[in-house]
Amino acid sequence: MTRKITLVTCLFISLFCASITVAQDEIRISSRLVSDSMDKVQNWQILVMVRPQTELKATAPIIQVPQPFKVVSIQPEQADLSPERFTLFYVTVSGQMVSSHSSLDVSLPNRPESKTSIKLFSEKNKLFSQPEIQKEADRQAPRPQGKPLPLRPMQVRDGVLEYLDGGEVALWGVNYYPQSFLEFQLFKEQNIDIKTAINADLDDLVRDTDGPNRINAIRIHVVDTEISDAEGNLIRNEHLDMLDYLVSKCNERGIHLWLTPIAWWGGTQPRRDDAFSLQTPIQALFYSSETWAFQQRYLKQFLEHENPYTKRRLVDEPCLNLFEIINEPLYWSYGELTKLSKTNGGVNVKKEDENTDADPNVAYRKKIRKEWNTTLPGPEWESAEAWDYFQYTQIRHYIETMYQTIRATGAKQPIAFSAWLNHNVSHHAIADSPCETIAMSLYPGGLSQTPQADARNLLTSTSDAGWSSVLAKKARLVYEFDASDTYRQIDLYPAMARFFRNKGAQVACQFQYDSRFHAAHNQAWPTHYLNAVHAPERFVSFLIAGETFRTLPRGTQLNPANPDERIFPPTAVSYSKNAALLCKEQLFMQARPTDWHPIPLPEKPTRIIAVGSTPYFDYEGTGIVDVRIKGDTAEVRVNPDVKRLQFDVLRGTPEKPLTQLEQGKHPFRLKLPGWEKTVELESGKTYQLNKENAKER
Repeated sequence: MTRKITLVTCLFISLFCASITVAQDEIRISSRLVSDSMDKVQNWQILVMVRPQTELKATAPIIQVPQPFKVVSIQPEQADLSPERFTLFYVTVSGQMVSSHSSLDVSLPNRPESKTSIKLFSEKNKLFSQPEIQKEADRQAPRPQGKPLPLRPMQVRDGVLEYLDGGEVALWGVNYYPQSFLEFQLFKEQNIDIKTAINADLDDLVRDTDGPNRINAIRIHVVDTEISDAEGNLIRNEHLDMLDYLVSKCNERGIHLWLTPIAWWGGTQPRRDDAFSLQTPIQALFYSSETWAFQQRYLKQFLEHENPYTKRRLVDEPCLNLFEIINEPLYWSYGELTKLSKTNGGVNVKKEDENTDADPNVAYRKKIRKEWNTTLPGPEWESAEAWDYFQYTQIRHYIETMYQTIRATGAKQPIAFSAWLNHNVSHHAIADSPCETIAMSLYPGGLSQTPQADARNLLTSTSDAGWSSVLAKKARLVYEFDASDTYRQIDLYPAMARFFRNKGAQVACQFQYDSRFHAAHNQAWPTHYLNAVHAPERFVSFLIAGETFRTLPRGTQLNPANPDERIFPPTAVSYSKNAALLCKEQLFMQARPTDWHPIPLPEKPTRIIAVGSTPYFDYEGTGIVDVRIKGDTAEVRVNPDVKRLQFDVLRGTPEKPLTQLEQGKHPFRLKLPGWEKTVELESGKTYQLNKENAKER
């Protein structure tokens, strides 16, 4: 006990991390004084983290110290060194400090060019120091894009996601959860058949076979607490059945599916109260190897279960092209590990159990600390730096274990791990893991904003931004994003699409699409609001963003002079004008009426998707108008009118909804040469027009 107290209260004279890469050998060093700074003989703990350029067997770094210092011990005495990962050595140095300039040199045997030096008295730093931010344009040059259809396998080559038959992947989509959370509960409360809802929603999301009025991808973080037991066994129930049905429909509609099998958090009722992750803090899923067997069992059974609608194993579904192991990982800091109070990401417990061994948040941290201590030469080596290395090894081992479990089912799909947090240690672990892709998110201004984000110009959140150079070898995905807490503003979606391409993202899925059956009251996720029928202006902005995402090459850069506008042809957005539009040679898209046209309009568009009047037609309805022109014929599809019943709120109730759909007749005049005749169209219907008349289709 006395020894531990001495270590905790000792004076940290120096904590320094040096990192160099000479001929790809990398040595990082940290040091700390563990005796009183006034003692005649001083003892130092040195951590030496090594990654060689080539594999070295039974090797130890060479430690050189000045007189009168001496190396007391190095543990382990030897180790196999791999260029694929860092290896840590624990070095004890003792001696009398003669000068504050005294330094310690470390090198690899027979590689003098690898030598790294530090002063024992130095500024503080960490073994896992902040890496450089790398521009996508400097990481990987863009390649020709492949078409999203037909559905076909993908691979990652040199950090770029591509189809096996060639061409870069660029997919735009949504998160969609009819089988889980409050969506599932609302369907039950309203006595709505979920299969009917899925079919109707996919009708809205996929109106084009291969064009701008469709999504290309659906991402789902599966709520494992709904479909698993305490041992990780898969439970077949209605949640799983509805997921299987949705998978079958993704195959039919040509939608690429991205599944994250473990969500961890319980979500909403109904759910199983004995699921394997329900009483496990999410941090423990990575640090505590005793939890891995449950996760492995669940992954295997989930991926190998047969879909009753397709008669295929889930892992063999043509639409299933991307995996992500777990949703939004969280990690414990050294302080959180050693201070056993409840922390963010922990399991909810009874008040009387808090801060006791009956509290999983406490019990698991004690277990993990004990497991960590078995890797140390002794408990006196406990420190934030040593904890960082343990984190690195455990997170990397976790990813490797789950990766191999997925691969053992026969899965060939690229596998992602989330890098959503600015957490350097996990980024190094992800970089050194076998996962091929990484996932990020973006919510400009944050979630649950007060006042609503409509009152703020958030375009500055979409300025050019690189990513950690440590992750340079991984392809990039966006698992969640949204213009959250906005009701009126429609400028953010296209700006985010450009931002994602600037960062190298190749798949981006908004969170979360509201089913048309409860979008009118938006109770499930009130901070989000996206639906093709009830939120037409936002949805056209979302479609513009999708076309932007599929058009712009990776690494596209922008240096806007005006903070109010973002102009990146073929797209332009403005906050003050609340405008979003896209202009291609034969395509025009407009999220709401505007006289602002900062990029050239197409002369003879053959496809127009808009809300309200445009330079090409007059229309007073409030639903989306979709016009396709082919020769002397125009197909015009008009969505129902939308009447807003409540303003400045994003959540209603079935009794007091936000919106109401209305059928109405409105004059429509196509303002292209030879088409100037005005016709009357009823909202919610599709018409065939020629230059003489209009006919309902």
